[in-house]
Amino acid sequence: MKISAGEKSNRLVNWLIPPRIQGFEFCDQPWLKGVWRDAYLDGLNFILWVGGIYSRVHEPFGKWVRRAGNRPVQDLASGGGRPITTLVNEAGRNNVRLPKMILSDLHPDTEAFAAIARDLPGRVEYVSDSVDATDPGAGGARLFSICGAFHHFPPAAARRMLANVAARGDGIFIQEIFDRQWWALGLCVFNLVPLMLVPFFSKRFSFKKLLITTILPIIPLMIMFDGIVSIFRTYRPEEIIAMIPGNLRNEWRWEQGSCSFMGFLGAPYVCGYRPVYGDRQEVAVGAIAVTDEAIGGRHLAIEQEVTV
Repeated sequence: MKISAGEKSNRLVNWLIPPRIQGFEFCDQPWLKGVWRDAYLDGLNFILWVGGIYSRVHEPFGKWVRRAGNRPVQDLASGGGRPITTLVNEAGRNNVRLPKMILSDLHPDTEAFAAIARDLPGRVEYVSDSVDATDPGAGGARLFSICGAFHHFPPAAARRMLANVAARGDGIFIQEIFDRQWWALGLCVFNLVPLMLVPFFSKRFSFKKLLITTILPIIPLMIMFDGIVSIFRTYRPEEIIAMIPGNLRNEWRWEQGSCSFMGFLGAPYVCGYRPVYGDRQEVAVGAIAVTDEAIGGRHLAIEQEVTV
């Protein structure tokens, strides 16, 4: 049977973009706590910093937050806080004005959050209580971000988060760590030695961390495993858009793109805001129609209408 050029192209795309799986990650487990969670977050923060994964996020983030009203942004599922630290620092270095950022997490690392708030006074605050990203409650923030953690949520929880945030807020910015592509695996499989050295660079050194990170590299192996799983868990921008409630998909302004890092990798993002709060003179993406809403599928077609 003869295969058409279009079918060959689709097969190539499907090979380059593996199907999404939910999988298992150590960092999601409730038993990972105490010194184990602290050591894990130290290692994760170190890799995010060395890899420069969030070094260019300030560019789309700054445009989004300006159009969304330039008000305080609550970051959900903040983990150890490294993405927001990098975002704020890089924004400052590049003269991009950001509003106050508020860190929050289901299992808040209050020690790390407090240190970040001390280092970035007036620019970063944090919530010390547990905050469920799928239902952040009736806090004061109307703008939300989730940087690097959206892939942890299965589709049902991700839809619930988007619906709840949209019902309470006026904008959301979602940044994933990786694009779901095979070559992103290269960033995970060569991290063992750098991760084993993390205790010597951490501001929270302890001999217990040294034991489980350097002498017995349990934490580095856990982070490497989670990194590989994260690649296959990552949502592509069109998959995120497919989970947005239909009315919000058309009523809000939506943009998608990718921030490059390390020369050959990309961190995809999706952001949206209520147009009543945005500058209507700027370019915004709206009227997004998703033609295939199979979230676990290999390829989703998306049509965009650009308005000025």
